[in-house]
Amino acid sequence: QRKEKITAKNNLDNLIYQTEKMVTDNKDDLPEAEKKSAEEAVAEAKKALESDSKEDMESSLEKLTAASHALSSALYEKQKASGEASDSAGDDAKSEAGASGAEDDVIDADYKDVD
Repeated sequence: QRKEKITAKNNLDNLIYQTEKMVTDNKDDLPEAEKKSAEEAVAEAKKALESDSKEDMESSLEKLTAASHALSSALYEKQKASGEASDSAGDDAKSEAGASGAEDDVIDADYKDVD
């Protein structure tokens, strides 16, 4: 039982760190509502760590995990939207690279492993 409590505490502590880092590293790219939700979940998780109650830590871990996933999803959607805008420029560069790729000295060969 003590091991489970320590594991819960370590998991929660790691997730707090990761979520705080994600928020600080991407504060300009995150929607305000998601950021506020994550900060509240982090604050609650820190209180659960101080309380040293396994049930509180597990409950906070679930809430913080949900908040962290929401942040990740928001970042993914933002990157996906900005990626689509740059894809059209990237397609042109790929077609040019493909045309010049035929000139490379690439040799296809079969080989046999000898032990």
